[in-house]
Amino acid sequence: FETFLKDLTAKLVLQLTYLGFPNTEEGRSAAFSLLDIQGKNELDLDDLRYLSEQLRYGFKDSHLEEIIKIVGGSAATTITHDRWNKYLQRRTDKTRIYTS
Repeated sequence: FETFLKDLTAKLVLQLTYLGFPNTEEGRSAAFSLLDIQGKNELDLDDLRYLSEQLRYGFKDSHLEEIIKIVGGSAATTITHDRWNKYLQRRTDKTRIYTS
């Protein structure tokens, strides 16, 4: 599932070049909006299941639930926009550190 998160982040970073700079809050918000198909302002197990199927990863629900906990917090059942933004900001900050 770590590969899923990395691949998803990489695909989103590529797509964000069309939406805005990925290291900005606006760019991260645009990415969240793309994934939040139903406009609920949160991503739940069904959303991640759909993404996993579309990307042909075929993750089990237990793996997707773990992703929700990694991004959303240990007791989370969804990923809120705020948690998404913080997670991606940490990921892009780490990328900048490693590539500098």
